[in-house]
Amino acid sequence: MLDPIKVTILTPGVDSAGRPEATGIPGPLVAAFLRDHGVVAEKTGFYTLLVLFTIAASRSKSSTLVSKLYAFKQLYDSNRPVKEALPEVYRANPGRYRSQGVKDLAQEMHDFLREAEIARVQEEMYAVLPEAVLTPTEAFGRLVDGEVELVPLEGLPGRVSAVIGLVYPPGIPVIVPGERFDEGSKAIIEYLRLFEAWDNRFPGFEMEVQGVVKDRGAGDRVNYRMYCVRD
Repeated sequence: MLDPIKVTILTPGVDSAGRPEATGIPGPLVAAFLRDHGVVAEKTGFYTLLVLFTIAASRSKSSTLVSKLYAFKQLYDSNRPVKEALPEVYRANPGRYRSQGVKDLAQEMHDFLREAEIARVQEEMYAVLPEAVLTPTEAFGRLVDGEVELVPLEGLPGRVSAVIGLVYPPGIPVIVPGERFDEGSKAIIEYLRLFEAWDNRFPGFEMEVQGVVKDRGAGDRVNYRMYCVRD
């Protein structure tokens, strides 16, 4: 209604009051299917997809999106194997998804998000602004001069960020250069931990995170680290 070239698709899993429902289909699962069929979402949230059109988009292109969503629904309703529904994800992670159907995977993802209380954490991490210790310019200067170090999530409390931390969803910075991960920032670290856990549990469905360095440790586990000003 506000911008005709931006189409937001809501996937099942959250009611009109923002409460998690018993079953759900998280957005990253649908986005991966669409991507395999040449339809790329601009932004993917836990239960939303943002698709951009142009003023020159024809009716046939719009129909392609609808037909692919219907095709996904058929695969979901019949719980077809991930190998069949999401071949690209399966080829990269055959051991993880070998015996799983797409409906089963959707429910596992939904249960993960429901148990993590996504809505609560998102609300809490914006309730209190982190303490500003340096200006963004000063913090960036420390980064340029190499006066920073990579810190794992468990080491963030008390540290001053040298980079912007932006996660999608919601696509709004949770911390900016020069701000400290103080007592009121617990929900920010909790949210980053959630994303780290998601990446490890659902390879092939990684979420968008800016300002975080992802590396792999023992057992091919993904670890999140952030550049902080050196003490």
